[in-house]
Amino acid sequence: MDDASIQAKVPQLRKRFLSKYEGSILDDTFDARDVKRVKEDDAYLRCFLRSPKTQGDVEKTADILNTALEWRAKVKMTDCTEADLHPDIKAKNFISYKGVDLEDHKILMVRVKTQKKGVLLDEQQKCLVYNLEQHFRVSPEKQITILFDFTDAGVSNLDMDFSKFIVTATAVYFPNIVARYLMFKMGTALEAVYKIIQSWMEPDQKKRTFFVKRSNIQEYVHVGQLEPHMIKETK
Repeated sequence: MDDASIQAKVPQLRKRFLSKYEGSILDDTFDARDVKRVKEDDAYLRCFLRSPKTQGDVEKTADILNTALEWRAKVKMTDCTEADLHPDIKAKNFISYKGVDLEDHKILMVRVKTQKKGVLLDEQQKCLVYNLEQHFRVSPEKQITILFDFTDAGVSNLDMDFSKFIVTATAVYFPNIVARYLMFKMGTALEAVYKIIQSWMEPDQKKRTFFVKRSNIQEYVHVGQLEPHMIKETK
């Protein structure tokens, strides 16, 4: 759907959401700051209209917006700060922004080997959404690239609950935030696990997923933006 068609639906979405979920607004189910953004920020609503789950359908988008705002209120997303992140997660540098890709999208690096299945799951999720929120709050329509670095990672490092949360977060809570998902050096053992993860993804998310290694990652990211172990050695 083109930009003009999306913008034309913004007033319809705003009106429908405020009417359909008036009760939730009145009883403070949502954070008042999020409701204010719905009322005032066209760019925020355009992102939801572009969600892979709604693709411009106003009724579906109003429902997804409700889901997102309920979640934001539950986790107190607007008030989350870096100080709230678990020190072990920060020390491992599990998730952080590093550089930009060839299309000037900020790169959010996820270092999979630092993760342990079932360990600090809630804290890992908090770290992810904190980083997404920092970008989405300022530039909701400026997409990012998420680069999953599977170097030295095994099955014990890939938490299925966390993976499922990423799929939901980037489709519902922060819709259309991802330009592409880059999977760097995913080993054979993890490919079977990925097939399960893929079953949770929207068709649009699958299309934006690319498997890369040192020989072809520079098709997406300039060598100057890569970690040293991602650079192909030259003779």
